[in-house]
Amino acid sequence: MCAPNAPILSGHAVNEGSELEMVGWTESAVPAEHPLDPVPSAAPNIGEEDSVTTLEIRLFGTLALERDGQIVSHFPSRRVKELLAYLLLRRGEQQSREQLAGLFWSDGDGDHARRCLNTSLWRLQRVLGAPPHSGHPYLRVDAQYIGFNTASDFRLDVAEFEQHCLWADRVASPPQQAELYRQAVTYYRADLLTECYEDWCLIERERLHCLYLRALGRLFAYYSASGEHDAAVDCARRILAGDPLREEVHRDLIKLYLAARQPGAAMRQYRACEGIIKRELGTEPMPETQALLSRIMADAVAPRAFVSPNHIDQDLATALACLQDAARTFDRARSQLGEAAGLVAKAVRQRGATVLDDGGKPSGWAPRGMDQLLEAERLVAAAAQQLDRLPAR
Repeated sequence: MCAPNAPILSGHAVNEGSELEMVGWTESAVPAEHPLDPVPSAAPNIGEEDSVTTLEIRLFGTLALERDGQIVSHFPSRRVKELLAYLLLRRGEQQSREQLAGLFWSDGDGDHARRCLNTSLWRLQRVLGAPPHSGHPYLRVDAQYIGFNTASDFRLDVAEFEQHCLWADRVASPPQQAELYRQAVTYYRADLLTECYEDWCLIERERLHCLYLRALGRLFAYYSASGEHDAAVDCARRILAGDPLREEVHRDLIKLYLAARQPGAAMRQYRACEGIIKRELGTEPMPETQALLSRIMADAVAPRAFVSPNHIDQDLATALACLQDAARTFDRARSQLGEAAGLVAKAVRQRGATVLDDGGKPSGWAPRGMDQLLEAERLVAAAAQQLDRLPAR
């Protein structure tokens, strides 16, 4: 479960020369830079493009390297790919060779692990290639340590995502904050390294996922307060796609639909919430969620002075949702009636009593408690008559 205010890991900033894409941004508002991962000294406007050929690296989804829109190279092995990903997630830090060898080749002895590391490092350098224009190399390598060189010419989607979230948290203007969060979530195309299941990756994946949901939550609050219905609905749906058990988001989405006079959509969302809660947790929605059902039903039957053609489909959808709800209630009542009749019949047999005659009167003697059993039988018979009068489904 993600914390509502998950912290942003410090030191994961944007590489020098990347875009901030923020209208009206001033240099004084830019947060202090990390020494190994510098922030641009001035922010370009939206739409400004980098003038140099930059190595584009994507870690959201599957790892990919591109330059000028072309795939740079394919990785020769899974270990080489994971080694690069690990160094990128810890960019600005130097990793000891011993630590890397033990992490990636823990099943062998020390000498074998070091040889495997050297081989994978050589293969990784071939994948990355030489930097253009005789720039800084992509890796920092010496006899003891290995690290990704943040001074090289690269652009990393994870760094862009984290830095935009960090900047958003540090601005006071709600529209500017929303714009930065909006830009941040565009980098999050999928969860981190979806094909990797190593422990170090799972921890980072969960942290970034929580940061993504937090950014969407801030956007949802802004769009809801601003009356931007469609944008708010989109944010809520994306949050639920990432964490469908967030019942408070289901409620907020239902309220949005009700405010927009869309009771049919509100009913469908309520049923989706109810279904996922029952299926995953084996329980009913919270009382505050169930209380929304009466609001949905009341809104569905509320009179309107004028019904435009655009509302006809919504009204039909609402009517269908109400009928489906009534049908489920009918099925539950019939099932409960059958269970009750069985329990009454069992109790009558155990107490040695006879059932009612055609006149509705006991046909035999009645031991203690028989009055209650007779009343139960009458109620069961009356309920059965009422249900039998309804048309079959």
